[in-house]
Amino acid sequence: MKTLIGLISLVTGLATLLIFLFFFQRSGDLSLARTVAFTALGMDSLLYVFSTRTLGRPLWQEGIFQNRYLVLAVVIGFLLQVLALYTPIFQKILRTSPLGIFEWATVFAVGIGVIILIEAAKFVFVLKSKRR
Repeated sequence: MKTLIGLISLVTGLATLLIFLFFFQRSGDLSLARTVAFTALGMDSLLYVFSTRTLGRPLWQEGIFQNRYLVLAVVIGFLLQVLALYTPIFQKILRTSPLGIFEWATVFAVGIGVIILIEAAKFVFVLKSKRR
């Protein structure tokens, strides 16, 4: 369990750093790079919570919409993230800038990639525990 938490933290941190560096080098825009990294970190947490909800079974066996409160919390979190990016007052407070399609696609691709890694790690841990 501790290993899985460490793996998730390491992958998430590394992915966020790489996203920041990629967008900063690509655009030279610090605000954009910071915003994409901030959004990736937020969306990553909102997405991988479904995968870590049950560690003994794969995500697709559990059902994503089983826990209505979790789904509601994720929707609210997503709306707050959008509010932070597209509302002028929050853009000023948080120093964010609006994201385009490419940036959003990158954010969701990284989030899905982290879920795939978590599911693979869960598979390995389940195999190890069955062998014992």
